Amino acid sequence: MGGVDLLALRVLLVLILSFGAVPANAATKPSPTVKAVWPPKGFKFSNGIYYSSPKNEKELLALLTSKSGLAADVKACRKFACTVIQVASEAKCSAWQFSSRVLAYNRAPLGNLISLRKGSQGKVIATYFLISQEPLENNSEINQIVSTCIRGPIEGKVPSDKFISDPPAVTQTETQPVNNQ
Repeated sequence: MGGVDLLALRVLLVLILSFGAVPANAATKPSPTVKAVWPPKGFKFSNGIYYSSPKNEKELLALLTSKSGLAADVKACRKFACTVIQVASEAKCSAWQFSSRVLAYNRAPLGNLISLRKGSQGKVIATYFLISQEPLENNSEINQIVSTCIRGPIEGKVPSDKFISDPPAVTQTETQPVNNQ
């Protein structure tokens, strides 16, 4: 997330939830989209997609308090590792797909997260939470996000988050023949 302390952002999310900065009864649909100056300022660009994540606590708080539709997602972040991403495309997207890695606190890979979200109109910034099933108390994080604007048919349920855990590491030992001479 560009140098932002992820633990600090998690703590901020918990504080926001605890003190009600996001309405508890807010709708659970995806966040409303916002028309923006084009191309969006401060966003990175890759393969036709503009993307950004909150860069600091102030930016995250402003984003969360302005988008009441994110309340259900913010609540999920009380239990599970999650992250926020903002995306935009020149053309309309029928859905967004986000592929990412979930890492343990020590950077050991835990698995992949595939998230599908509602699409957006062209030149509109959409905000989404990506939510893993990895318990928050494990201090894991979501990173290495690849965003895809789906312009054709959508395969899978929207919205959805599918976590595919990595198989456990197999300890390999080298064996040597016993020398009985």
